[in-house]
Amino acid sequence: MLIVWEYSWYRVFYDLAFGIPARRGIDSTWEPPRPPRLSEFNAEQVKAWNREMREREWREVRTPFRTKGKPAEPEVWEQLKLARTANQIRKACDASTFWLNSRASPYPFVADLRTNASAFLRGKQYRCPNSNRPSSEKKLIGHFARVMAGITVGISAARAIDRLRLVPRRKNRRVRVRR
Repeated sequence: MLIVWEYSWYRVFYDLAFGIPARRGIDSTWEPPRPPRLSEFNAEQVKAWNREMREREWREVRTPFRTKGKPAEPEVWEQLKLARTANQIRKACDASTFWLNSRASPYPFVADLRTNASAFLRGKQYRCPNSNRPSSEKKLIGHFARVMAGITVGISAARAIDRLRLVPRRKNRRVRVRR
């Protein structure tokens, strides 16, 4: 359960910091052949249709799609990073128009951040990466996600951080095969 909540909170904080870009593309699906009409029903047509289904003579259907993006809220993200009191975290949640707003966000659990602001602060102080480099943003997002995953599950933030830190992660590495 802890890993699931970590991923969910990671999405919230990542989208808060970076947003979701709009996308355009072409979606392709495969459509099976149409079955014979019941009014023209005979055994030969059914056999032909079954043969087409077995041979996978399906046709490709390409449809264009377009998605709207959701903007990031960098000022709210900065407020959350720099917050030192529970009231500052609540103000950051109030300043958010989408990601940390429990009424507007697609994630209903973001209200937990507002209600557990003091526990979030305690977890924020435990082993928090303190680099200000832009490349360290994802580490900070991961730390915040681990803290909130622990709070959501009902364990302390420090325990959640330690447990999730030791979980092996999948990496895209090539496996060397010996011959």
